Amino acid sequence: MHVEVKVSVWKRIELPESTTKEEIIKMLRLGEEGINDLFDTYEDLEYNEVENSEEALAPEDNGGCHTIELYCPEEKGDGPVWTNGPNQINPLTGLEYENN
Repeated sequence: MHVEVKVSVWKRIELPESTTKEEIIKMLRLGEEGINDLFDTYEDLEYNEVENSEEALAPEDNGGCHTIELYCPEEKGDGPVWTNGPNQINPLTGLEYENN
């Protein structure tokens, strides 16, 4: 049995000293694609979690979807037996999750 919790964290990308603010801003304006461009453009970038930045998410922070799941593989196989989201149908069993 185990519990999975969805969290949000900040990550830090350490950039080489040779980069300019302008070239980085140009990449970052592309959103996620720009982040990927950073790793494609610069070798060996450090990408680390910012200390003490982890926060558990509530369903309202996650588009109304659950953020805590209880798994009991010996009972239900691969799917969660309980979540903290609105009552939903478990695709593995076809039954409603037990959200009590």
